Amino acid sequence: MSNSEVPQNQEKPMEVSANFFQGKYGKFCVSRENLDLQVAVVEQVLAVLNSAKFQEKLDPAGESSSPISVAGGEFLARIIPRTILDKIKFQVRAVLEKNEVADAKNAELKKMKSALNKCQGELKKIERVFENIQVGVVEARISVENESLEKKYLYANPAFCEIFGLDAKKYSVRGENLKNLGNDFPPEVRAKLQEKDAELFQKIQENPEEVEKGFSQKFSDSFLDSEGKMKYLCVDRFCKKVGEEISVHAAVRDETKLHDALEKLRVAVETKDNFFNIIAHDLKSPFNSILGLAEILSDDLEEYTVEEQKKMLQAIFGSAKNAVNLIENLLNWARAQSGKIEIQNESFSASTVCKNVTSLLAATAEQKKIKILENSNGAVVFTDKKMLETVLRNLISNAIKFSPEGKNIVVSVEKNETGIQFSVKDSGVGMSSEKKETLFVPGENESTPGTNNESGTGLGMLLCDEFVKTLGGKIWVESAEGAGSTFYFTIPDSKDSVEK
Repeated sequence: MSNSEVPQNQEKPMEVSANFFQGKYGKFCVSRENLDLQVAVVEQVLAVLNSAKFQEKLDPAGESSSPISVAGGEFLARIIPRTILDKIKFQVRAVLEKNEVADAKNAELKKMKSALNKCQGELKKIERVFENIQVGVVEARISVENESLEKKYLYANPAFCEIFGLDAKKYSVRGENLKNLGNDFPPEVRAKLQEKDAELFQKIQENPEEVEKGFSQKFSDSFLDSEGKMKYLCVDRFCKKVGEEISVHAAVRDETKLHDALEKLRVAVETKDNFFNIIAHDLKSPFNSILGLAEILSDDLEEYTVEEQKKMLQAIFGSAKNAVNLIENLLNWARAQSGKIEIQNESFSASTVCKNVTSLLAATAEQKKIKILENSNGAVVFTDKKMLETVLRNLISNAIKFSPEGKNIVVSVEKNETGIQFSVKDSGVGMSSEKKETLFVPGENESTPGTNNESGTGLGMLLCDEFVKTLGGKIWVESAEGAGSTFYFTIPDSKDSVEK
């Protein structure tokens, strides 16, 4: 079978004439897709070059004096196809190599895109964590080109905005709004931040190498929020110089609840110490008085007149009563502090409670010739009777203690817009403004002697404050030195607050 023949069971290749080198097939566009086609074309070119027709085109007369003869034609038939094939192979190889480089670059690009997508995914996860944690997170840059210390914020999470009373929807994003964040801080916070930035600038001047490497700072501070409440913060920040700016990343923890819990613990410890001091000293004194007087009467009763015996018995009675009242206060205070006290509300006349308390204190008031006047205005209250009696007993006892002989004490009850208001007014020595500030503060309400040098513990005022708050009311005092005192307290009103 000749080179120009194609088996019938094979697809007939592209027809190629002797004008192959002169026509549009003179250049090959090499690519992977047409490589098989080009090989088929080359095979047909070989067949054409070996054909008689092609030999006639080379030498029509058959007698050429050119060095190229029929033998030369056979030589060309061998050489030219190989040259074309080599050219094709070279072009194919160049394209393949170029495609391999492109494929390698594409593969590398895909890897880089995959890595970038992964990093972006991890960044979103981190930002979601920052969005939900209770710790404030903020990122900022501080310009140090001059002492103006211009600061720009790049990120603030919702917790940070909440701590400082800022609009989380407005600022907890990376965007243009953050440039105004510094202006919306409370004035006190802005001033403190400027102080910290000035300290940072000073550190740059004194120790630039440390700033270049980066350093951490931790400090605590406090400020008044927009509602006038004190907030206590702990700040951890990392600072590092980047070009002409300081990069600042800070974590801000609101430790107000922790501070309040520690303060309550401190007060509880002081209260416990005060409690034991009362037991050790104030409760011991009345019993010593009782024991001493009882011993005198027991050993030498006949040596004293009836009048003297009566006075000693009255002193024993007074000491015993004071001891009982103190023990009762201690027990009530202990129950209130432990949270085990139960409120048992009932409806009753305010006049009944006032009369019960004044009758208990009548003997003590009589010793100083003090009259207790009561004006309940027919009020009916709905509250815990025993707790109310304890508050009134302590306030009236306090009024007797600090009133001179022959004065009056007025107990009043009236209904107003805040509920049922009780007041206990005396004409005693009064108190200073400093004393008023600490009167209901555990550990600071030091007791002072009465007009007849009566001693006290200060526990009664604390108990009054505790019980009034437990009943849902509030207590306060109006007083001036030498002008007497009036103690007020309120309890919630009820539907049966006025007798019908």
